Amino acid sequence: MSAYFLLRLRLVGRLLLELGWWRLLLLGAMLLATGSKALLTAVQHPVGQWAVPVLGAWMCFSAHQRRADIQFLHMVAPDFRWWLGVEYTLLLSPAVGMLLLYGGVGAAVVTIGLMVAVPWLPVSASRGSTQRRHSLFRAEAFEWVSGWRQGWGALAWLVLLGVSCWQQQHAMVAAGAAVLWLFWTLSCYGSAEPPTMLLTAARGVGSFLWRRLLLLWMYYFLTVAPLLVVMAVGPATWVGAAGVLLWSLAVLGSALLAKYAFYPSAFLGRSTQAGIVVLGLLFAVNTVYGAMFVAALPVLLAKSRRSLGAFRYD
Repeated sequence: MSAYFLLRLRLVGRLLLELGWWRLLLLGAMLLATGSKALLTAVQHPVGQWAVPVLGAWMCFSAHQRRADIQFLHMVAPDFRWWLGVEYTLLLSPAVGMLLLYGGVGAAVVTIGLMVAVPWLPVSASRGSTQRRHSLFRAEAFEWVSGWRQGWGALAWLVLLGVSCWQQQHAMVAAGAAVLWLFWTLSCYGSAEPPTMLLTAARGVGSFLWRRLLLLWMYYFLTVAPLLVVMAVGPATWVGAAGVLLWSLAVLGSALLAKYAFYPSAFLGRSTQAGIVVLGLLFAVNTVYGAMFVAALPVLLAKSRRSLGAFRYD
């Protein structure tokens, strides 16, 4: 186990070097400010503290399903699941400490139990290209196709819709469900596809980006529409639902541009996407962050066009 954790620390160090000191300073400060504020608000609420184990388990399971070293660990260390359980528990140790500090002993115990259980959950196996299954989404929207199959999309959507209908009288519940569905969508767009899948960008980078944005916005709108209807007929009204929709579309579009701005580096793309989401969340606190969010859009657009321009052949 010590050799495994030493290897993981070296990998984290290399990723941080790849990120760069100025990006690390900027993104780290924003993530720390937003995460600490959200965690403090949750642990101080008697009901909100139970969101910590749920969200922690969801994030760890989502990352666990996308690990590239699972097969390697199966071969070299049959007991690797205990190692991963310790690793995930250490990652959420600040949240567990905050829960214990504010008296959330039950939520802290559940958090630790879920972290230990995540490595034992089944990982979706990759399917060969010869196996075809019917999908609700177009094949070119491969993020939605794979996310719906391997990311428990249908189950997550039904749970969020059911909770929204159940707690219709509370505006924050429906709004929170829409935001959680935004996070699920972003998890599908975090991985960088192989270069062979960018051949459609060869004849026109602008048309390629617009096509990707339109597909993303269209499928998100179709799937989030029931959640927004529940939100609109409740205390939030249609004004609040429209505001959440416009904000979500802006965050999704910026996250997609960030993915291609640093293509093919998945780590840099995900880190920038995290910064974009944090800026979007901080916009509700101070309009200054909204100005930073808007200022980042042309930068991401120009950088994504330059990155995709390497695949032109005309």
